Amino acid sequence: MIKHEHLGTTKSRDYKEAYEVYTKHYVFRGDVYPSEFSTPKGKNGAASYEKMWGPSEAYANGTMKDWNMVPRLREITTPCLVIAGEYDELTPKQAKITHNELPNSHLVIIPDASHCAHIEKEDEYLVAINEFLEELE
Repeated sequence: MIKHEHLGTTKSRDYKEAYEVYTKHYVFRGDVYPSEFSTPKGKNGAASYEKMWGPSEAYANGTMKDWNMVPRLREITTPCLVIAGEYDELTPKQAKITHNELPNSHLVIIPDASHCAHIEKEDEYLVAINEFLEELE
């Protein structure tokens, strides 16, 4: 995928097939993505997203590729829940970095879930949110 992104050949069949494998592992591990979570076609800002991030979630090579706000996370004092799946694009390692930089945060890693942990492991996800909110009371 990286080779195709560097060459600008992200429309190739090889790239699309590789990205499909990536997506099934890191974005959504289920069989069929539920329609209630889909964005209507033409309404998702795909062109601007691709310009800012890149042609796929896997590798940032758009205008935001060097954007990094981690050093400023310490400025956020509001309680935050950092939640990620075990196989998330927001890797557990990066989730821990984010959590460690947020002074008032709680970290939850949902086992056997990807970026769409809220769909794949809805019960566990909701428990994590409820427990976080209860701690705030």
